[in-house]
Amino acid sequence: RQAMEQSQMISILAEQCHLLFQPHQLLIVIPTVDPSKGKIVYSDGVWKSLQGEEIPLMEWMRRGESVLLQREKLENDPKDFFTAIIDRISENESIEWFPMKTQLADVGWLCLSRQVPLSSHERHILHAVLDIAASAFQRASLYSQTIQRLKQLNALHIIDRAINASLDLNFTTNVLLAQVVQHLEVNAATLLKFNALSQMISVLATYQYPKHLIPLIYQLTDDPLCQTILERKIVVIEDLRSYRGNRPFWERSIGQGYVGYAAVPLISKGQVKGILELFKYRELQFSPEQHRFLEALAEQAVIAIDNSEMFETLQRRQTHLSLAYEGVIEGFARALELRDPELYGHSKRVAEITVRLARQFGFGEQELTYIRHGALLHDIGNLAIPETILQKPGPLSDEEWAIVRKHPEYAMDILSSIPSLQPAAVIPYCHHEHWD
Repeated sequence: RQAMEQSQMISILAEQCHLLFQPHQLLIVIPTVDPSKGKIVYSDGVWKSLQGEEIPLMEWMRRGESVLLQREKLENDPKDFFTAIIDRISENESIEWFPMKTQLADVGWLCLSRQVPLSSHERHILHAVLDIAASAFQRASLYSQTIQRLKQLNALHIIDRAINASLDLNFTTNVLLAQVVQHLEVNAATLLKFNALSQMISVLATYQYPKHLIPLIYQLTDDPLCQTILERKIVVIEDLRSYRGNRPFWERSIGQGYVGYAAVPLISKGQVKGILELFKYRELQFSPEQHRFLEALAEQAVIAIDNSEMFETLQRRQTHLSLAYEGVIEGFARALELRDPELYGHSKRVAEITVRLARQFGFGEQELTYIRHGALLHDIGNLAIPETILQKPGPLSDEEWAIVRKHPEYAMDILSSIPSLQPAAVIPYCHHEHWD
């Protein structure tokens, strides 16, 4: 519970399981973006080489069942992974799988092999350990998602600011592509403009991609770009090595060493204005959160293109983005309150009263914005407080109070890396100070 990162929790869990149960081999698996697969994040013994591999999730794993797998059953299993783990252990060893789950979701699975199956007493201890681990994993996941969403919010703000500050399309598109590559963890990106009348595509900007590989102007052919424009939806090719389509596209993608590819249509007022391309040297998969972020980036790319065509359109879009920016912060504040139903509406009420008070003191509109954001997020540091403390039915111990009183410091740690929220961070950091 003291560890903040999942990697630390995994190491602690593996170490304690070895001390408690003396398994010959141990595996820890967590879910991946693909709901049908899991990833081995820890392995040792004869299974050590399996670390990092993705495995299929069996039906009993999805149901959250503890299972003792017999050798004869495994030998009949068609899955390569289960064949691999059984082939590496001795005949008289047994393999047992245990789920790690909370009320919200399955957060992982633990697998161990021993000469003798676990006793009922050992199972009772292991289930207690896994309950603690699952809660910690869930907390780490929520914390990681929080940081990721704040970074995405900051990326949108940087792009928003670039669009607002300059009418230079080249400058704006380079800022946008830099944020795309950084936050979607791809290796290169291009921004292409589509002319519906001529059915031609032209290059607006590239980032870490050889610009000479794309003709300055070229016609649509039977390739993913054409599919994206016709279907008006994101096209993702997880592994280009299986692609057998248009030769020019093959040469400028997999021919350059890229394995993953995505094409995102940029649609404005019902018209496809362009395409955002993403390239990766490894297989490409997007989580639902990344997919939504990609859609938000696509909307901003459309704004950048419209900026060069019509300034008034840009202004309307800017208003929409500002509202979205405010809505994300308010939504995030509401998400914090989901941990405690009794706090519903608390952050919003605090923000409204704080802004009214600040306006009476004569603060300007920009300062009022920072004050409102800080008030909405004043309890963000509670994300780092364990659930066992926040939801404890009885009085807290001195040690627990010491942890609770650190939540303003945790808030500063979370917000200090987000430039657009730094002016607001003083409120979460100081909101428990006492004045004489």
